Amino acid sequence: MNTGLLSTFAASLFALLNPLEVLPVFVSFSAKESKAVQKRLSLLLSLTVLGLLLLFLFTGSALLKFFGITLDAFRIAGGILLLGD
Repeated sequence: MNTGLLSTFAASLFALLNPLEVLPVFVSFSAKESKAVQKRLSLLLSLTVLGLLLLFLFTGSALLKFFGITLDAFRIAGGILLLGD
């Protein structure tokens, strides 16, 4: 297994999901709930995010092709969005 590729993938996924920024939002929204509800909610949210990531992993290329968007155009648009932020 290529450890360089795996570490790049893990770092990209961490940057995409940004759990350090999402954690305070989750805590503030669920502060009034019991610990059991918080655990169930965090599990549900984690599984939802995992499902969406897997959905786009397997259908993302087909979705871009359906809308006629090339990968290079998508990269350029993403760069413009990051530049404007």
